Amino acid sequence: MKRPGQIKQELTRQWVEKAGKDYDTSSQLLSAAGDYFEAAAFHARQAAEK
Repeated sequence: MKRPGQIKQELTRQWVEKAGKDYDTSSQLLSAAGDYFEAAAFHARQAAEK
């Protein structure tokens, strides 16, 4: 059985990983040709909120 501290650490790592993916997605959308500004802004905000 995991200790509460271990569980918290694992959940925090997962949350930071998700924020990184949102940030990467936002960056890729801004670099892509096309009108993806709104989608990029959405993912940037998601990353910031996490």
